[in-house]
Amino acid sequence: RLLYTNAPEITTLAALPLGFQLGEVYQPLDVAEGILENQASVKHSLNLAMGSTRVIADFRPAALGTLNAAGVRNIAGNRVDVDFQRVVFSLDRLFAADL
Repeated sequence: RLLYTNAPEITTLAALPLGFQLGEVYQPLDVAEGILENQASVKHSLNLAMGSTRVIADFRPAALGTLNAAGVRNIAGNRVDVDFQRVVFSLDRLFAADL
C-alpha cells in the first residue's frame, strides 16, 4: 500500500467532486524493468459508480549532481527519476450495473 506521495496524478484524486471518494492506493514496482504503477480505486459515496485508475511510469536512479523539482542537488545518490507515461481510468460499475 502506498503510504506517501506528492504525485499530482494521485493527490488530486483525494479531492474528487460530486461524492466520489479515493480508496486505497497501491504502488507495485518492477525494479528489474524500472516500471512502477500507482493503482487506486474510486467509488461514489452512494454506490452510483465505481472505477479505478492506474498511473504508469518508468524510473531509474537519478544521476549525481542533478537537481530535483525543489532545486535540491542529488549529492547522496539516493534519489530516482520518474517519468510518468500514461494514466488509465476504468469504469467498473455505473448505476449498480457491472460493466
